[in-house]
Amino acid sequence: MTLQDVLFTIVRFSLWNERFDEEVFTSFSENDWRELYLLTNKQGLSAIFADGIGKLSQKSPVCMQLLLEEGIPAIIQAENCWDEQLKLATKLANTLEKNGVRMLLLKGIGLSQCYPEPKHRESGDIDIYLFGDYEMGNSLAEKKLGAVVEKFSKKEDHIVIGDYQFDNHICFVWPANRKKAEFDAYLKGLLEKVKLPRLADTSILLPPANFNLLFLLSHSYSHFMREGMLLRQMTDMACFLKKYESELDWIECLEVLKRFGLKKYGDAVIAFVSEYFEIEFVYKPEVAKQTLECMKDDILDGDHTMVYPNSRLASKIYIAMNAWQNRWRYDAFYEGGFWRFIVDSVFKLA
Repeated sequence: MTLQDVLFTIVRFSLWNERFDEEVFTSFSENDWRELYLLTNKQGLSAIFADGIGKLSQKSPVCMQLLLEEGIPAIIQAENCWDEQLKLATKLANTLEKNGVRMLLLKGIGLSQCYPEPKHRESGDIDIYLFGDYEMGNSLAEKKLGAVVEKFSKKEDHIVIGDYQFDNHICFVWPANRKKAEFDAYLKGLLEKVKLPRLADTSILLPPANFNLLFLLSHSYSHFMREGMLLRQMTDMACFLKKYESELDWIECLEVLKRFGLKKYGDAVIAFVSEYFEIEFVYKPEVAKQTLECMKDDILDGDHTMVYPNSRLASKIYIAMNAWQNRWRYDAFYEGGFWRFIVDSVFKLA
């Protein structure tokens, strides 16, 4: 069993108590444990990993040392961050609600509710959507909470309060063309069709299941095709699908994914989660084993960094070179393949 196999085993054991033969660790050296932890830490799953090894029936001295030196501090850090983010998000949501602005939470703390231990999902920035009132939200955050607002892009503004950043979404999908604008409008429309649940007893609104599936796939697709993704994003999808599969309208979701060019990628993500997290779904897409292995290697071994040059021409060249180095992604998931992407995104770069 490779370290990568052990990583998936520990994650499944940590999340769902899926038992396995712990004899696999009898031959583990100190270096093996360290490499396993570094791999897990790189993938944004340190606290999840610590939960897993903490539940082992027998722990070697090296394992105990790793748990004490790295695992428990990772759990404490994740819990403190979760508590601080919830407190700050609640404060912002309450401030906005008093002034007639609704706040929807995307991913992050909201998605952590799918985890057995929500506080152990490591979080970064806090993504929010204000139903078209993003400018008012910026202003209220500045005046009422002393925030610093950064005008960032056509997709989002940044609201910085203390040590945390809120990504204030203007839209969910970068409106680069008509099809993407239509997809963004569709996602916004989903939020108006049902009464949105709240996060516990806060003013924070959460998305419905169909929206979450489509948004999470769209969001991870944009990351994966550019710089790759972390296993944490696949773990998010695994926890989300395990909890909400029965609430999804699969027929509608699959039709929407197909209409907006995300069906191949969506199928691959669902198949990946089923294969490596060992979850059975009602929908069972047929995806080549080689494609799933390429995704696994890309996620666990990829560099996952991109630094765009300042000039327009240099950016085009950089995008083309990055796409060439990762062209298997575009041949597998981009409608029309790698060369279609070059035409669409480089020569027609707006």
